[in-house]
Amino acid sequence: MQLCLDDDVETAGFRRVLMGPAHDDGALLAFPGLGVGFAESILFQVRDLLVAIAGGPPMTPDFYDGWRALAVTEAVLAAADRGWVTVPPVPARVA
Repeated sequence: MQLCLDDDVETAGFRRVLMGPAHDDGALLAFPGLGVGFAESILFQVRDLLVAIAGGPPMTPDFYDGWRALAVTEAVLAAADRGWVTVPPVPARVA
């Protein structure tokens, strides 16, 4: 994975980081540098879903975020046909 750090002017730039068990979300990786493909990304999603169902932190993005993104996407498509449109408001998130 390439990571761009810009916190220090003299050392700013891209660096190669080998993700592994020591990193956040890396516990499912057997050793540093193991590639993450489609199957592994699905495994991470399933793990996060099960943790959220069991009472852990909620998953993000969630359905509400998807609803907001859909409102913007529909407004963009409508604007392509009709010109400027206003994005309709999405009701506030209910806890």
